[in-house]
Amino acid sequence: MTNIIPVINNKGGVAKTITAVTTASILAQKGYKTLLLDLDQQANATAAVGVKPEKKTLTIYDIFFNGKNIDDVAMETKFDNLYLIPSSGAFVSALSKLTVEMIPDKDNILTRAISSSTAEYDFIIIDCPPALDQIITNAIMPATNIVIATSPRKFSTDGIKRILVFIKNYEPYMQNYNGFGTLITLHEKRRNVINGVVKSIKQNHFLNAYESLIAKSTLVEQSTFAGIPINHFSPDCQAAITYKKFVDELIENCR
Repeated sequence: MTNIIPVINNKGGVAKTITAVTTASILAQKGYKTLLLDLDQQANATAAVGVKPEKKTLTIYDIFFNGKNIDDVAMETKFDNLYLIPSSGAFVSALSKLTVEMIPDKDNILTRAISSSTAEYDFIIIDCPPALDQIITNAIMPATNIVIATSPRKFSTDGIKRILVFIKNYEPYMQNYNGFGTLITLHEKRRNVINGVVKSIKQNHFLNAYESLIAKSTLVEQSTFAGIPINHFSPDCQAAITYKKFVDELIENCR
């Protein structure tokens, strides 16, 4: 069974894309056949693995509005075992089109596209936009697990309850859902205020916090600009090391 894992938060700037890209890249490096699905109109996950779609390139837009499935759109990347469903600027109109167009069962477009695949991926990692809308509904409906990425700052963590309510509303219809975990990103251990927020998150058992804390690193930004995931760009840096520990936790949760 394919493990389908969206990385979500309705707030931007919490390293959702970096988490999705790095998680997918590490899984692929471990030998798992992995699909990175870019559901964000900014297409940052697409760029972060070194892909620049051409006009004729099929993207996530074609899955939502042109009846394509995962196998029609998935492309190889330059990294072994890592495949990509790219996004592009065309997807900017997705939410408004979903609202006005007569599309059957709009919440399950992505579920249908995935279920019709014959590629037998071990993992599908979904990079989501900062929202709680019908695009996110499509991301969570086929999910086996959900990762809520959050930075250890008050305004970032305040919204987690809203995310959990959103998930709970759809949980009765999420047939393969096993649960969520909260991943703390952009951690700076020398800042006392941040350490206090981290402690608060970890002590709240309802948030299911992962043990791993993802270190803040300028090398991550450099790797993104280079189009090379951090586990390949600088495998021994603290961010890469902590992401590898997180992926080990994630794999264990999926068993």
